[in-house]
Amino acid sequence: GGGDGGDGAGAGAMEGAGPTVTIHVRDEARGVTRDFACAKDLLLRQMRYFQRFLSDLRKVDISVHCDVHVFEWLMAFAQRGEAAGPDFSPRTAVSVLIAADF
Repeated sequence: GGGDGGDGAGAGAMEGAGPTVTIHVRDEARGVTRDFACAKDLLLRQMRYFQRFLSDLRKVDISVHCDVHVFEWLMAFAQRGEAAGPDFSPRTAVSVLIAADF
């Protein structure tokens, strides 16, 4: 339940009718795997890290080892559209910076 068991209940695939990418996020500290779905074009535009891996592929699944709450925030930020996006507090900034130190 609640998306913490890898049941595919992650963020919805937003934007475009093109291919959707499934991102399996494994949070080893919490012992949780959660799936997120995202339109490939949105992922390539908002999370440029994936461009070199996804630009020529039609269907792909990605596995990421990351804090699930940080990745959830990143997906909300990427899918914000014209809205202001999720809250970016000092606590969120620290969590994102720690997760980015790979």
